[in-house]
Amino acid sequence: MKDEEWYMLYRDEPIQYGDWTLVFRAQSGIDVSFYTLWETIGYHDDLPLSSEFPIGCYRMDNMERCSRHFRGSVLDDWTNINQVKVSLFSNGSEVVYMIFNGSSSTRDTWYQQTLILESSWTLLRNDSNVVDFNFQGFLWSGNNRRMVICGQYSGCGGDSTYYMALDSTYDACLDTWSLAIPNFPVFLYSPWNRLVTLSSQPTGRSLRSTITQVQRIINLKLG
Repeated sequence: MKDEEWYMLYRDEPIQYGDWTLVFRAQSGIDVSFYTLWETIGYHDDLPLSSEFPIGCYRMDNMERCSRHFRGSVLDDWTNINQVKVSLFSNGSEVVYMIFNGSSSTRDTWYQQTLILESSWTLLRNDSNVVDFNFQGFLWSGNNRRMVICGQYSGCGGDSTYYMALDSTYDACLDTWSLAIPNFPVFLYSPWNRLVTLSSQPTGRSLRSTITQVQRIINLKLG
């Protein structure tokens, strides 16, 4: 049954969770590129939020099904951003999060190791073993790794990561990692407070979604 009270509350305004505004919700395993939608300027699912848009695709829990990504209008109006939060959810629970300093950032520049303010990976901000930290990702040889936080690339066998999103079913290293991806995107994360070696140590999978939210500085006009 739909939670109609919750649904109507957010129908005609940006979706809020406390102090956070929902910017993007990427759903795993639906065979649609989340990165392509992120970059699709002019498309958004809110303001207004259509009554046809699935409730499960803008909720954090897993009470409703979802088969699409959510793109908010904030991505095309990236102004007065204070902080940016990335959360990974599995089975309705947040398993990993990162909060970045979003001031003076753009839609494409906030995702940096030096801008981390807080994270469930407490060692991440100062981990000198991280050599590739970028949103656009690692696209060598047909790979579609996005939002990568990785150590030195070492011919698949030595590749390590805190987090990466695989935005297609192909990756040159899947056999070495003993990883099958029947559907994409897949969000892989380290379950420990360090880089995890993909070929020899298990990674967690965010089975539901990756959520991006922002806090905005509200300008008040007095008098």
